[in-house]
Amino acid sequence: MKNMLDFKTLTDFTDHFCDEETCRQHFASVRFRDGEYCVHCGHKEIYKFNDSKRYRCAKCKKDFTIKNGTIFGDSKLPLRKWYIALYLLATSGKGISSYQLAKQLGVTQKAAWFMAHRIRAAKQQGAHQLSGTIEVDETYVGGLEKNKHVRNRVQGTQGRSPKTKTPIVGMIQRGGEVRASVVDRVTMKAVEAKVCATAKSGSQIISDDFLSYARIGKMFPHQSIGHGRGEY
Repeated sequence: MKNMLDFKTLTDFTDHFCDEETCRQHFASVRFRDGEYCVHCGHKEIYKFNDSKRYRCAKCKKDFTIKNGTIFGDSKLPLRKWYIALYLLATSGKGISSYQLAKQLGVTQKAAWFMAHRIRAAKQQGAHQLSGTIEVDETYVGGLEKNKHVRNRVQGTQGRSPKTKTPIVGMIQRGGEVRASVVDRVTMKAVEAKVCATAKSGSQIISDDFLSYARIGKMFPHQSIGHGRGEY
């Protein structure tokens, strides 16, 4: 499988990635390099539709494409245009403006700005998945109600209530990077989706014994630390 940066010229690159299907197959081989999985729940058994473009999970029954959950996910632009944009941004030593990118791709300046912003943000965040031993935990960011004036306090916000606090799921690869994401609620489904999207298949996941991590062991090797039993 050729790496995008193995090509010395844009002409060589576009000759190889000459159509949408070639780009789709390449991206599928990259995304599923460690085995196919559901992008929604991480389950390892998925079915492929006859058009070879859509998949369905054998567990959660949700449909998805190879682009779901990536920087290409909610874009209607062809994957091939994204590939060319990736190559141009990766090989332009002095950078490339959205106006230049728009001319090269044959898209509007607004679309080119959107693509460049997505690609640069992914590079800054480290778009690759974490691997090895990964610790995961959740927290709530926001002031304590007891520290607020009485008239500003909100009832029923103790514990894990997100009414006045922002729930965040964080993961750290031992000896590596940290990832943190805002979620609506720290539910089992939300936690599983974040772990599956962030952790490479086969990684060792370590968490506390909060209920939302109860099924992680079905997807990854999982060790649970029981704070209630005095384990830390």
